[in-house]
Amino acid sequence: MQAVSTELIDGKAVMEYRLARHMTQRKLAMAADMSPETVNRIERASEPRSVYPLTARKLADALGVDVSDIRARED
Repeated sequence: MQAVSTELIDGKAVMEYRLARHMTQRKLAMAADMSPETVNRIERASEPRSVYPLTARKLADALGVDVSDIRARED
């Protein structure tokens, strides 16, 4: 069985970039071609959220940032 690749995304960073761009969760979701519920779950997560690389790329593109800007930092 092949392992599925994922990215750890920092929901707080997603929310901060979204707010800095005066976007609602719904507007970000539309721009990233995902549901508002998905954006909400990512932003609400108290721990980094594991998402597919395509999801991370769509969020980053919609926010106008690089994926590394929303990736969870490893301490």
